Amino acid sequence: MAQGSFPLLDPRPPLGEVCRTPLIAERHDAELRFASNSSAAAKQAIAAEGHLNKIEIESAQTAAESALQAFRSSGDAVGCAECTRLIAKTQQLKAYFMDDEESRSLKPAEMLSQELQNAKTSGDQVAQAILQLGLCEMLSFGTAATGWSPGRSVRDKAQEAGNEALQLFQSKGESRMHALTKLEIALLLCQGASPKTAFQAASEALDLLERLGDKQGMGRALHAIAISHVMAKDYEAATKKGLEALELIRSSGDKRAEAVLLETLVSWSITQEKPHKALVMAKEALALRLELQAPPLEEARACLLLVDALAGVKKVRRGLKAAEECLDRLKKVDDRANVYGLVVVAMAQLKRDHPELALTATDEAIDIAREMGDKRLEMNLQYTQAEVNVQLQSRSDAMEAAEDAAAIAEELQDAKAEGDAECLMFSLLVRGTLDRPSLVKALNAAKKARGLYQKAQNRTGEAKALIHKASILGVDSATSSAEEMLQVAAEAHDIFEEEECIMGQSAALQMVAEAQLAKENFDEASSAAKDRRAVWKGLGCRKEEGDAVLQLARIHLGSTDYDAAEKHGLEAQKIFQEVGDKAAESVACVHLAQACLKKMSNEAEGETKEALASFSYRTSAERAMRAVNDAITACRHLGSKQLRAGALFWRAQVLGFRGRLEEALRVVCDAEKCFESIASGSAMVQCKVLAADCLAGLKHYDEAKEVADQAIKQASGLHDRQAESQAKGCLERIEKAEKKSKEVVAPPVQAAIATEAPTGAAPAAAPAASAAAEAPKGLDAALATKRLMNIVKDVIAADDEISADSPLMEAGMDSLSSVQLVTEVSKEFQMSLSPSLVFDFPNVSSIVNHLVEESQG
Repeated sequence: MAQGSFPLLDPRPPLGEVCRTPLIAERHDAELRFASNSSAAAKQAIAAEGHLNKIEIESAQTAAESALQAFRSSGDAVGCAECTRLIAKTQQLKAYFMDDEESRSLKPAEMLSQELQNAKTSGDQVAQAILQLGLCEMLSFGTAATGWSPGRSVRDKAQEAGNEALQLFQSKGESRMHALTKLEIALLLCQGASPKTAFQAASEALDLLERLGDKQGMGRALHAIAISHVMAKDYEAATKKGLEALELIRSSGDKRAEAVLLETLVSWSITQEKPHKALVMAKEALALRLELQAPPLEEARACLLLVDALAGVKKVRRGLKAAEECLDRLKKVDDRANVYGLVVVAMAQLKRDHPELALTATDEAIDIAREMGDKRLEMNLQYTQAEVNVQLQSRSDAMEAAEDAAAIAEELQDAKAEGDAECLMFSLLVRGTLDRPSLVKALNAAKKARGLYQKAQNRTGEAKALIHKASILGVDSATSSAEEMLQVAAEAHDIFEEEECIMGQSAALQMVAEAQLAKENFDEASSAAKDRRAVWKGLGCRKEEGDAVLQLARIHLGSTDYDAAEKHGLEAQKIFQEVGDKAAESVACVHLAQACLKKMSNEAEGETKEALASFSYRTSAERAMRAVNDAITACRHLGSKQLRAGALFWRAQVLGFRGRLEEALRVVCDAEKCFESIASGSAMVQCKVLAADCLAGLKHYDEAKEVADQAIKQASGLHDRQAESQAKGCLERIEKAEKKSKEVVAPPVQAAIATEAPTGAAPAAAPAASAAAEAPKGLDAALATKRLMNIVKDVIAADDEISADSPLMEAGMDSLSSVQLVTEVSKEFQMSLSPSLVFDFPNVSSIVNHLVEESQG
């Protein structure tokens, strides 16, 4: 599900963890902890805990309030502390599940603080410890206003309360509560501290709980260790520890905690693109939720995970069936539950690529929310509506939904929610065609979002808005914009560093590097990118490290250090191959090709025949061709039109540099069609410019001028001044070339490249008549085609039919198999062939023509 499509169903700390530290029910002889005359009250407190663990909120609150009254009457400070903690949790659960204005007005942390003052007055240290731990629990989850994620200042307060509880329990010899408090602090640190700090705290908690033989506590500690691995982007290690935790939780018989952990593992498996594993666990999780008669929100979330897992294994129809069954159950509960079910159905329809049916479901859900008079629920549904309209390619309707969400948030006087809506508008504006009006609106949305987050005292949100603003400023080529971008990105970095948000720090460093690159401060840009790389390298996060290496390659391209750019492009490619990220690998290959092209351009300065025939030029040409073909191969099965279009565009560039203009023209036209299908107007202009240059190289000047003129008009319509300038420059080049062609008759450079004899070639042949008389017979083209086709199929191991004109790199060949092909063909035809054979002759037909020519030489 797209991030933000329905906030209540977004992945977040599972609600089962709200009750993760039972203070009564898990203790032996719990009644002995209270005064002897409080036995009845103790039983009510224990009953309240049982109701709470089953999410029976009203029953839990009633029992806890009755027990609290009895404990107050008997002067039992510990009992009062226990019951106050229980009531605080019921209030938190209400706010989480209901998310209405009444429940949001509850202030459980303030209630705990007041009771803590009473306990301090009475001098009961155990009561104080229980209340400090309760404060730690409350604060560690944040509030509805902060999106259930505490900021740094709140985390610090929570940790302070936890440390106080830790010391008090230790002084009283409460070893088990001391261990559970240590665990609570570890889970708090998993909300935003460094992964190493979180890992260390969780490991210490695990050690304490192992000594006590507490399997349930050990399972939760292992879960915390797993989360610390996720913080470091090490999903393999996280999954391993998560499965260990699952076994311990199962052995303890806590089915609710088991369901929570299963759902967490499902989410991680989907992130790792392991849908089959996710599917098995998603089924188990939903079955447990149904067995436990979980609240509608939890059932809906479990079903949505199942829908995602089924989509991952290409079983979207079964996903829709599961969603419809969920809706049938939930609509029998109440209107709010019905809304949750409709959202799950809408998401399932999107997985089936039926956004029009998803729109029907969300429309119905919004109507129900309006009939209920629940503004906040309606606001959340507008996020879903926006996502559905994006899939329908109706940006105007998506924007309208985002504006409605912002208007409702303003009516509710919820600054954070209004900021979230502005960020949604920003994301919608920067999708698709980035014309000037959209960029101006996006910049205004980012600025407004920052002001709203400041009002809400949401520091992470404020930094996120600053990153949005910096990204828009980065589009503007003006020096003043680059300076402002640098200032904004640096400010965002300071906030993220203060909040200990590693992902945010990385994003800010990326923006700092881009701003310095725009200012042509290449050393400073490299320094920021290296700092970003160091962050992820220290955590062992190879994919994120690869992203930073790729940025270094781009910086070196800008600084004209093309050897360094090629080195980092190749390093990034290897990293992404190692982690199995085909999309990123394709992008890295494109950067590698660009570096090689720049080196070719330097070699060909002056376009002398000597330069174009040099070994270094031809080596760079071979590397560039290999890189773009690897880029196409990497993204072949991803279904990303944008990646494929980019790879094709740069393949056309390389072909143009190698003088194969007709082939370059065909490839760039294919790239333009791909860009058109994703409405990328600026990229289409670039394709037209390259096509016009190719046509001019082929001396089709009239057609070239027509295409260049189309590029100018399209760029003007997009208000893209940079693209328009490039298109006008292209037209000027064509007109000059046409004029020159009429004055001096000379073959174009590309023809010189194509006809240049390789070093060590044989002397020129005798006159044509004599050569014809003495020419050897050579290979038969038809037989050679048949023999070569068999070799190609063996090397590629392709199931699909390959024609003589099919580009081999698009048919599945990569740089490794191309070497194997050259070896096999050399043996079969008893010829010495160049290692770059596949890059010079990209299909069977052209290779055969080359073989026939060689056999006649």
